[in-house]
Amino acid sequence: MIKDQPDFMLFVAFLALGLLGIIISVILTRRRQQSGRPMVTEGGIDIATIVGLMAATTMFLTLVGPPAPEYLSAEGLVIVLGGSMAVTLIGHPLQDVVGSLGTMRLTFLPPPELTRRALLKLPKEQGKYADLDKPLLTPAEQAKLVQDLQVAARVTRNAGRYGMASGIIGALCLVVGWATTTQPAWTPEATVALLPLLYGTILCEWICRPLANKMDRLGELLLQGE
Repeated sequence: MIKDQPDFMLFVAFLALGLLGIIISVILTRRRQQSGRPMVTEGGIDIATIVGLMAATTMFLTLVGPPAPEYLSAEGLVIVLGGSMAVTLIGHPLQDVVGSLGTMRLTFLPPPELTRRALLKLPKEQGKYADLDKPLLTPAEQAKLVQDLQVAARVTRNAGRYGMASGIIGALCLVVGWATTTQPAWTPEATVALLPLLYGTILCEWICRPLANKMDRLGELLLQGE
């Protein structure tokens, strides 16, 4: 909540930075699309990923403000991050979890093969690079890379879902604990009204869903002969 003029000016500054980051990202994307240039820099770094993360961080700081100790909670981080990591391990084979950590770098450093293909579409660029028409990956290597990307995307997507579920579970636990110990008017019936939601969320997001994901993945590995 903004209480004085300095806080208001700081809020406006962060808001302007966030909007500027989004505008820059949109402009760069449109210019590269119109010119047919690849959506990576010459060093291979994906501009959209970096600008998007910076804009998201700035927008978050705009909402909460830099000096916001009320938004820092060790217990909350343990519940969300710890729960997300634990349930991700339940829901995926260890090799998928470890492998996805390395594959995530491709969101910042896309495969050179994508850059080669983008340059190949530009006749004026073809003469600047030797062997531009030769693929950098064999069909087998390309198939393996696509498979790794799909697995990493699945692990990352589920980790985010488990993190959100862990946050909900943590919030329900804290509400029940806080109400039963500090609120005299809180009745046992009110607690019973929340507990089914807590139990159902734990059953769905911490047990059934991750086990189903792991069974699906194990079936895929059996079909692939791995």
